Order: sequence, then C-alpha cells, then structure tokens
Amino acid sequence: MDLTFRKDLRNLGRDLAKTIIVDNLAENFEDTTPANGIWVESWYDDLDDKVLNLLLPFLQDIAVSLVQDVRKILTKSIKKDVIYKCLEEGEAIPSVT
Repeated sequence: MDLTFRKDLRNLGRDLAKTIIVDNLAENFEDTTPANGIWVESWYDDLDDKVLNLLLPFLQDIAVSLVQDVRKILTKSIKKDVIYKCLEEGEAIPSVT
C-alpha cells in the first residue's frame, strides 16, 4: 500500500497563478504543481529554525507587488540559484519581482 501523500493545489479551486505552497517534502507538490512550490528543510525539533523568517519578506514582496503569476517568479533557476541558496546560507532572499 502506497502511503505517499500529494498536496495537489489544483484541488483547492484557487487561481494557481496566485498560490504558493511551502513544504518540507518536495514530493508533495513536485508531481502536480512544481512551479507553485518552495521546498524547505524539515524543522522538527529545531528551536533555532529561521527558514520562515527568511522567506517572509520574499513572500510579502510577491504579495505587495501584485505579481500576476507567481509561477513566473518561482522558476527552477530562481529557486535553485536564489531562494534555496539563500536559505542554505541563512541569508535574506533578494527581491526577484
């Protein structure tokens, strides 16, 4: 029995151009809506976790700038070269809007 869970954002009935999922398991969104997902490391038992604090200004910037389609910002290269690199180094994510 396959107990793998997928978080298919298409089932939300929302505009995917305006929807982002932040998850510690990329498998939860990679098969269904990869352009909407941001993978973060698991934070279980990590009282010093700061990932969401680092992501917050970036996500607020997207919301405030009224981006028409978040998927155009969350490209594979932006995630790899900017977002994930900054999160790994514990640095603020620069605006990409």
